[in-house]
Amino acid sequence: METNVLLLRNYGFSDMMIKKIVLRNPNSITQKPEWFKDFLHKVEKDFRVTPDSATFLYGFRALACQKQSTLEKNIGIFKSFGWSDDQIVEMFRKLPHCVTFSEVRIEKALNLYMKELSFEPAYLASRPALLACSMENKVVPRMQVLNILDEKKLERRKLALYPVLMLTESKFIDYFVLPYKDQIPDLHESHKKLVTS
Repeated sequence: METNVLLLRNYGFSDMMIKKIVLRNPNSITQKPEWFKDFLHKVEKDFRVTPDSATFLYGFRALACQKQSTLEKNIGIFKSFGWSDDQIVEMFRKLPHCVTFSEVRIEKALNLYMKELSFEPAYLASRPALLACSMENKVVPRMQVLNILDEKKLERRKLALYPVLMLTESKFIDYFVLPYKDQIPDLHESHKKLVTS
């Protein structure tokens, strides 16, 4: 453990950051130094996250919390949808935990965004927060509201899906649900059921 702590210090980790690793990933800090060093190297070299980056700690935790075989499967899913190595790296550098999602979750998100909505890998790689959104509790319910408004030809804020999904739930309700309570009385209730189901 002392060797691993020293490795972290050599990578520029503060005592506070080391404490976070110990508390959140206690198993990783007790691994063999060779294993530990390999993961630090992987974050820096394979995913091009420099030790002084704010995401280096998150990148290390993302890789250390799963098996190598699981990581390879997840990366393989992105590649099967046409993602390049550079695009996967870009996504990781912005939001490392995207590679820790389950295979089902990754496939579901990519099927929706890429096959149904025709989003390109480059677009998603630069906006990985889209992949982190819950399909069931956020993406699908909000898309349904927008579709209803468009089908009824009601005037609404013309925002792309990304900014719509980045809104807090209360802001989304204020912008896209409450203004139409007279024209579509059950819109709020039906949306609420989808979000909480």
